[in-house]
Amino acid sequence: MKKIGRMLAALLAAVLLCAAMGVLFAACGEGTEEPPQTDPVKVADGIDFDLAVGAEREFAVADYITANGNTVSVSSEEEGTATAEVADGVLTIAAVSSGVTTVTLTCGDVTVTFGVTVYRTFTVSVDGEETQVRENGTFTLPAAPVPEDENMRFVAWQVGDEQKQPQDVITVTADVTVTAVYERKAPVKVKNGEAIEIAFGGSERRNVADYITTYGNAVSVSSEEEGTATAEVADGVLTIAAVSSGVTTVTLTCGDVTVTFAVTVALPEVAAPVFKNGAISFDLFETNSGSYTFGITAPAGVDFSYKYALAEEDANASFDGNTLVYTAAQPTQKTLTVNVTATATVSEETVEKTASFTVTVNVTDSTPRVIEAEIIVPKTVDLYEGAYTIDLSANIQNAENVEEYTVNDSPVDGTSYAVTGSFTDKAQDVTLTIAAKWDDGSISYVYRVSVMDSTAYRMPNGGFEDETHGSGWSGMTGTFSNLDTYWEADWPSNNDGWYYVGVDGATEGLSGTETVVSPSFVVGNSGWITFKLGSMRPEQNGVLRNIYLEIVEDAADGEDVVLARVRNVDFKDPEAALRLNDYKLDLSQYKGKTVFIRAVDQEAGGDFRSLYLDAFVTWYDAEPADTYTDLSKAYYLDTAAAFDLAQTNTATVVPVLLSEGLLNKEYTYAAKFEGDGLTADGLALKATKSGVYTVTYTVSYGEEEIGSFSVTVTVTNTTPLPEFENAVHNYAYGKWETDTAVNVPLPEDGERFSYSYSVSEGTASIDGRTLTYTPSAAGSVQITVTVTLTDKNYPDTDLPTLSFTVTLNFADNEITLAGGNNISVAFDVNDAEIADKEVYTLDFADYLVIPVGKTVSYAVTMNEEGIVFDGSSYTLVFADLGLGETEQEFVFAVTATSGKTQLEYTVTLRIKDTYQYRLYNGGFDLDLAGWTLDGMMDNEKNDAALGGISEATGYWENETVPPVFNNDGKFFSAYAYTPGETERATGTLRSSNFIIGGSGWITYKLGGAKNIEQVYLEVVSADDGAKRVKLPNFDWSNNAGSLVRGCTLVSYRADLIEYGFTRGEEVYLLLTDNGANDYGLFFLDSVVTYYPVGSEPDDSFNLVSKYRLFNGGFETGSLMGWELTGDIGVVTDDDNYWNDPNNVYGKNGRYLFSWYTNVDGVSREDATGTLQSRVFTLKKNAIVSFLLGGGQTGVSLEFVRPAADGAGEEVLARFTNQLFDDGRLISYYYQFNLKEDTQCFVRVIDEAAVDAGSWRCFALDGVETNLAAKPAGYNLAVNQLSADV
Repeated sequence: MKKIGRMLAALLAAVLLCAAMGVLFAACGEGTEEPPQTDPVKVADGIDFDLAVGAEREFAVADYITANGNTVSVSSEEEGTATAEVADGVLTIAAVSSGVTTVTLTCGDVTVTFGVTVYRTFTVSVDGEETQVRENGTFTLPAAPVPEDENMRFVAWQVGDEQKQPQDVITVTADVTVTAVYERKAPVKVKNGEAIEIAFGGSERRNVADYITTYGNAVSVSSEEEGTATAEVADGVLTIAAVSSGVTTVTLTCGDVTVTFAVTVALPEVAAPVFKNGAISFDLFETNSGSYTFGITAPAGVDFSYKYALAEEDANASFDGNTLVYTAAQPTQKTLTVNVTATATVSEETVEKTASFTVTVNVTDSTPRVIEAEIIVPKTVDLYEGAYTIDLSANIQNAENVEEYTVNDSPVDGTSYAVTGSFTDKAQDVTLTIAAKWDDGSISYVYRVSVMDSTAYRMPNGGFEDETHGSGWSGMTGTFSNLDTYWEADWPSNNDGWYYVGVDGATEGLSGTETVVSPSFVVGNSGWITFKLGSMRPEQNGVLRNIYLEIVEDAADGEDVVLARVRNVDFKDPEAALRLNDYKLDLSQYKGKTVFIRAVDQEAGGDFRSLYLDAFVTWYDAEPADTYTDLSKAYYLDTAAAFDLAQTNTATVVPVLLSEGLLNKEYTYAAKFEGDGLTADGLALKATKSGVYTVTYTVSYGEEEIGSFSVTVTVTNTTPLPEFENAVHNYAYGKWETDTAVNVPLPEDGERFSYSYSVSEGTASIDGRTLTYTPSAAGSVQITVTVTLTDKNYPDTDLPTLSFTVTLNFADNEITLAGGNNISVAFDVNDAEIADKEVYTLDFADYLVIPVGKTVSYAVTMNEEGIVFDGSSYTLVFADLGLGETEQEFVFAVTATSGKTQLEYTVTLRIKDTYQYRLYNGGFDLDLAGWTLDGMMDNEKNDAALGGISEATGYWENETVPPVFNNDGKFFSAYAYTPGETERATGTLRSSNFIIGGSGWITYKLGGAKNIEQVYLEVVSADDGAKRVKLPNFDWSNNAGSLVRGCTLVSYRADLIEYGFTRGEEVYLLLTDNGANDYGLFFLDSVVTYYPVGSEPDDSFNLVSKYRLFNGGFETGSLMGWELTGDIGVVTDDDNYWNDPNNVYGKNGRYLFSWYTNVDGVSREDATGTLQSRVFTLKKNAIVSFLLGGGQTGVSLEFVRPAADGAGEEVLARFTNQLFDDGRLISYYYQFNLKEDTQCFVRVIDEAAVDAGSWRCFALDGVETNLAAKPAGYNLAVNQLSADV
C-alpha cells in the first residue's frame, strides 16, 4: 500500500509540475490561450486549540488545502479575541485578549475552520522564584523552607494579607507574591548554676552557653549583694568579681529561663616578701671588693621593715642597709645564704614573715702568670711544612693583661714569633727566653725546639698538582691527565691525581721524542726517593728501547754526572701498559749532592714509546715499603751469545741491563748450566763442541743476590769439514784371483784437520793410510771407513765422525744378478722424481752385473705378451697406457743370456697418473707459471697492482705484534709490490684447468677477501663457465694483537662433489677482486686439487661447505652475509651492555650483533625490523645452535625455506628466548627431522610495538649449522611451531 501511495503521490506531483510548466509557458507566450484553472482540494480539517494572550501559532496552508494556484483568504469571528492572516502559504493566528473565536481559511469553495480559545496567565513569585499560572488556575504552596539562621524557625507563607501553610492551594486571578514568615526560637536551660568560692580581689568566669541555649535572645545578670561581688555578661561570658568578703546570689536571666549561682568571697592572706637571688663578682687584678643591693617584691599596701643575717658567718661579708658588701684578698667562689625577717601592721595587727635568698660570690684574679717555666717541643720542626710560629701567650695564664713580649730581650710585635735561620736536613737546637710585661710587673719562661728545613731536599711539584701542572719542569711537549683508567677494559692508571703524558701519549699514534728535566733537589734524610713510571716500554723482542729515567748530579762546574739510569721494568701489555708503576731508588750514598731527574724519550713512533710520569717524592725517613719496586739494583734481560769454532772457542757474555740502577755498583756473576762441551768462568765462556746451551747467571752485589738472567749460548762450527768421496775399485778376475790381498790408499791429512781411519769389517784392516782387503770370491764388497777428525787449531774441540765407503768389485767371468730375481717399481707420473712426464725407459741391464767384455741378449714379455726392442732398453709411452688415478701393473718377465749363462728375473712396474687431476703450480713455486693475472689500477691496465709472488712471512711490521702470512714459501700476495696502493686495484687471477678426481676434495690457503660480494674465489666449469661456485673466506678474522689478522692465509678444505661437480669434470679456479676497501684484496697459496679416496684432508683444514652458514658469528666485524631492515642493531665488539661491566654478554669470539653500543650509548629498543642470513643447506637431521639475548617481547628467530618453484617461503622452525635473562646471551641447540637436504636461511624478527612491553630488542651470536653432535652445555630450544620439523 505504501508503494501505491508513493506512486500516486509521484504521479500527482508530475501532473502538478506539468500543469505549472504549462502555466509558465502560457504566460510567456503571446496570443496563446490560458489553460483551464484546477479547483482547490481540501487536505484536512482544522483543529481546536488554546492560545495565551500575546502568543502566536503558525500552520502550513498546504497541510489543510491544496490551493492549485487559487487564492487563499482567512477571517476571524472575533478580531478582539484573535487575529488571522495568510502570507507565503503560512496561516498565522495571534491571541489578543481572553475569549473564544472561530478562524475560517477559505480557498474557492473549500473552507477549513479552527476553534481558538484565548486565555490570560499570572505570575506567582515564591521567595523570588516565579511560576506562570493560567487565569483562575490553582497553585500549591511549597514545603516549608529551612531558615539560614539556625536561631529562627518557619511560621507560615504570607499570601497577601493571609498566612497559609505549606501544601495549601490558592486560586490565581492576578499576579501573586508569596513570602516566608520566621520567628526566633525560645531559650532553653542547659543546666543549673553551682556554688562558687572567690578569693579576695579575685574573679570567676563562666560561659553562658554552658547553662542556657539562648537562640540569640537577650541575657541579663544581677547580684543580690553588689558590695560582696559584682556580675556582668559580655560576649557570652559571665564574669563575677569579688569586692569584699561575704555571700551573695548571682542570677542569670534569658527570657523565661533563670540560672542562679551561690557566691562566697573569702578574707585576704598577707604574703611574704620575695627577694631575688644575686651575685657579686670582681677581679683582684682591678679591685678587692664588690656588693649586691637586694631586689624586693612585697604585697601591695603592706609596708614591711627588714632584718638581715647570714646563715653562716663570713668575716669578709657585711650589710649596709639593703646591700651586701664582700671584701677578699684571694680568689674564691662561694654561695652566701641571707635570712630575712619582715614585719608589718595589717588591719591594726602585726604580721611577721620570713624569707631567704642567696648571693653567689665569684672572686677572680687575672694577674698574668707563667704556666710552665720551661717548654721542650718533643718533635723536630721541619720548616718545609711552613714557617714555625710560636704563640708567646699560649704559656701565659691571663695573657690578655700582658702588654708586651720580648724574645731573647728583643721586643716582639704582637704575640706571634716565627723561628728563622739557616737550617739544613740536620736538626738544630734553638733556645728562646720569652718575657711577658705589663705596667707594674713581668714574668718569663724558656722555650726549647729542634729545627730543620727539608725544603731543598724535596722536589717541588713532583706530583704535577700545581695550577699549571708543569711548573719547575722543562722540555715537556706532552699533556697532563687525571684519568684513573685507560682503554675500554678500564685498566687502573694507578695515578696520584694529575700526571704527565709525554708526546701524544694519550693516542694510539704515539710519535716524537723529548727530554724532560725536573726541578733540582738535594739528596738528604734516608736518601730514598720514589716515583711512578708508565708507558715507556723498556724493551721489545729483547731489544732495549731508548727511553729511560736518569738521576743526574747538578755539578757546580757544569759537568753533569749521571748517577743512575732506570727503566719501567714492570711494564706489561695490556694490564700495565699505561699503568703508572711504583718505584723506589736508594741515593743515600749521594747525600748532600744537588741532583735532578732527566726523563729521556729518544724513541719515535708508537707502541708505548712515550713518557708517563707521576708522584716524585724525594724525602723519606726510612726505606719505603716493599710495594715499591726497587730500581737501585740492576735488572737484566735474558740474552744470547754465539760463537763459531771456525774462528774461536771462547766468548765473553755481555749482560743486557734492562734497568741499570745506580751506575757505580759493581756486580759479580756466577754461571750455572747443564751439559758438557762448554765451561764458564764468570762471564767468560769456552766451548769444545757445537750445541745450544742455556746458562743461568746469578747476579750478586757484595754478598747479596740481586737477580738473575739466562743466556742462550749457541756454539757452531762452520769450518768446512773435509768431504770424503766414496771410492769404487774394480779388480779384474785374473788380478784378484792370483793376488792374496788388495791395498787401497786413503786420503792424506788436510790443512785444518788430521785424520785417523778405522773399519769394523773383520776381513779388512787399516794401517796408517792403507786399507787392506783379502777377497775370497767374485762379487762386490762395500767397506765403510770411519774417519775421526782432529782440529789442528783447537785440538779439544769435539767434532763429528765422518765416513765414506770403499766399494771393491771383484769381477767374475760370467753375468750375475745385481739383486734379487723379483724387482718391483711403483710410481705416479706426477711424482717429482719422474722428470719426463711423457715416457718411461726401462733398462733391463740395470739389474745385472756384467763382466767386462761380456755381451748379453734379452728375451722379454710384458703381461705375458712378447715385446720387441733394441739393446737392453724398452720405452713406455704414458699416453698409450691409458693411465689414471688407479694404479696399473706391468709385469716384465726377462731372460738374459750371455754365453752359456742364462738368468731369469721379473721386473714389475705399478704406475698411475694423477698429473691431470693436480693443478699445475698450485703453490706458486714456479712463480705465476700456469696462472693468468689480469689487473687494473685507476682504469688502466696494471697486472702488478693486483699483486705478485712473495716469500715474506709477515706484514705490518709497525704493529706491536706483527701478524704472519702463514705461507708455505712462495705465494701470491696483494702486498708483493705496492702494499699501500694494492687495495684499490681490481682484476682476476685464473688458474690453469684441472680435472676433478680422487675424493673430489681440494685444499688451499686464502687471505683477505673479507667481503664475498666483492672479492671471492670461484670454482668454474671449463666447458662454458656456466657452473660456478663461490668458496667464502669463512674464518676471516682481524683481532688486534694476534698473529692472525685480516691478510693472514687461512687453510681451507672443500668437497667439490658436495657443490654439484662430478669426477672427471674439467674446471679452473678464478679469484675476482672488485673491492677497493675493507680488505678488498686477496692472498693465495698451497692449492692442492687431488686427494685419493680414503686420504681426504683432515680437520687441520677449516671446512668450506654449502652446509655452513657464512659469518654466523659476525667475526668479520660486519653484517657481511646478512641483510638488515630497520635500525634494530649493529655488529659490535663490546663485552657488555649498558656500559656496565656486570652486564656481560657471554659472547663467542670477538664480535656479536646487538641492539646496544657502549661507544655512543645508543639503544635501538624502539625500532622494528628483521635480520636475515644468506641461504645455506640443512641436512636431514641437522643440529643447529645459536646464542640469543634480550627478546622478552616481540622477538623470534626462524629457520626459513626460501620461496622456489612457484611455492612461497616456509618457516621450518620458530624460536623465542625462552630462558630470557636481560641482554645476556643464552646458548640454544635444536635438531631438525627433515626428509631431505633443504635450503634454508635464518631470520630474526623484531616486531614489538613501543608500548608492547620491556626488552623489545635482541642480541645474537654464534649461529652454527649442521653440527656433528649436540653442543655440550647448550639448552634445547623449543620450536614454537606444532610440526615436528
